[in-house]
Parts: sequence; C-alpha cells; structure tokens
Amino acid sequence: MDSTNILSSIMRWALTMLSALWAVIEPSWPYLALCTAFVFLDVYSAFKLARRVHKAYPDKATGKLRSEKMHKVIPTLIEIYAVVVMAYYTQIHIASGWIPFDVAKVVCAGVCGYQLWSYIENTASCNGAKWAVWVSKLVVDKTHRHFDIDMPHTVNAENYEDD
Repeated sequence: MDSTNILSSIMRWALTMLSALWAVIEPSWPYLALCTAFVFLDVYSAFKLARRVHKAYPDKATGKLRSEKMHKVIPTLIEIYAVVVMAYYTQIHIASGWIPFDVAKVVCAGVCGYQLWSYIENTASCNGAKWAVWVSKLVVDKTHRHFDIDMPHTVNAENYEDD
C-alpha cells in the first residue's frame, strides 16, 4: 500500500468520524451555541475583573488572564456539551411521552443561569460603581477567592475604577 492510499484511508475514516459526531451533536446545536456564548461572557468578565484588580492592587494581580485559568475553559465546555447532548437524547428516547418539558432546554437554562450569576459576581467584584456596591451585598466577591485579597464590606470608590 503506498502513502497516497494510506493518507486517503486516514482522511476517509477521519471524515466519517467527524460526520458521525456532527450527526449526534447537530440537533442540540442551538443549546450548545447559547451555552458557549455564556461561558465566554463569563471569561470576558473574569478578564475585566483581573484588570480592575490590577489597577487597585498592582502587586497582587497582573491584569491578564492566566493560562492555567484558560485551560479550564475547554474541559468545562466539553462537560457542558456532553450534558446538553445527553439531555437532548434523554428527552428524545426516554422522556418524550411522560415529561411535559424539554430536558435539554432546562439543562441549557441551568448552565446559562450559572454562567450569568458568575458574570454578575465578576462584574460587581472590585468595582466602585453604586450598583456594584449594592449587588456585592448579594453575591460573592471574587476578588478574595481568585486573588486572595480581603475586601472590605464597604467599597471605597476611590480605590477602584469602574470599567
């Protein structure tokens, strides 16, 4: 067998596997796209938080996204994709007659709600805006969790810049 035939066989099998994967994923694509958008919104807000923390505490933060944090995004997305696809097929093959709601929509809503909450926490953390001070009473301040900086309960607006 020559190298052209080997390459052709490898490409044929690779395309077959990708097509099969797409056939499994495609029906739940709108849910996957929406969840992905919310995950990247959370990542963006984490980046903005890192910049705010760097402005307020230059010795504690670089103001950049750290690669070890970014490496968590791909496994998180894979996990979300697996759960959403499994929920879609559970709805189709198991629960279609006796559950009165779409399981994939509920899972997608849960993922989006979780990411939205994280976005709100990131946006309100280390932020001197009046709305952020009010929201900070309801949510966790991620400045302490991610940068090990103790935040006062009352935010001093002079130390922080709102984006």
